[in-house]
Amino acid sequence: MSSPSLHEAVERFLRYLEAERMAAPETLRWYRSHLRVFAAFAGGLPDPLSPEAFAAFIGGLRRDGRSPHTVAAYVRLLRHFGRFLAEREGLPESPAARLRLPRADRRPRAISREDQRRMLRAARSERDRALLLLLRDTGMRAKELLGLSWRDLDLRRRSAVVRGKGGRHRVVFFSEQAARALRAWRRRSREDRVFPLSYQGLRSLLDAIARRAGVKGPHGPHAWRHAFGLEMARRGMPLFALQRLMGHSSPLVTEIYVRFSGEDLREIYERYAGR
Repeated sequence: MSSPSLHEAVERFLRYLEAERMAAPETLRWYRSHLRVFAAFAGGLPDPLSPEAFAAFIGGLRRDGRSPHTVAAYVRLLRHFGRFLAEREGLPESPAARLRLPRADRRPRAISREDQRRMLRAARSERDRALLLLLRDTGMRAKELLGLSWRDLDLRRRSAVVRGKGGRHRVVFFSEQAARALRAWRRRSREDRVFPLSYQGLRSLLDAIARRAGVKGPHGPHAWRHAFGLEMARRGMPLFALQRLMGHSSPLVTEIYVRFSGEDLREIYERYAGR
């Protein structure tokens, strides 16, 4: 079988993402724009779908001083594209098989489940308890949490409309435990915003609760967000669903939680296998 052209392979890959992986429109735009960058580089090479072309592109990003996060995103993108080329386009192996992630692309610094429980026990008010439970249950960003108004919440359906990056809206869900705490806080609140705090006020509040709880590890708002991503990945949530709940523009960002939940695969297996 002859090798596909780069342009044809990219277009078929995007159709595959849309039709078979049910990628969201913003995800497809992300893939298209980043693959366009790769194609602009590799298109002038003798074999743009070779391991050498993929490695040269990533090497160029590193030499240009691109951040580890950016390099890691392209490595994950090319790994996904490479798997498609090997499985669907007749290449003998993925051209991205030997690409390595930057060392800085490490495990997210997440608050542990035990530290979450300690901080919840140390919460002194309905507001603080509701705030912690929403962080635990939704994984929303600090700015999203602080931007919530009461009209964004549906306490009966246990859902919230969140305004994320780029003005994009999404719906997140929370537990009955969080809904009870929010109802208790709603009876006392006199503000339109659910949590009328500044970002620094939120950090100070979490620091104070952590001190009372004896929590020494990560406990800031993003540590709770990372904990949500890791926990959902441990439980086997599909990547596309986790991506939408967390408001990531690309599944390659979300994939980090799946990669770093591997130590719990035995636990998941035993739970689902029932052995």
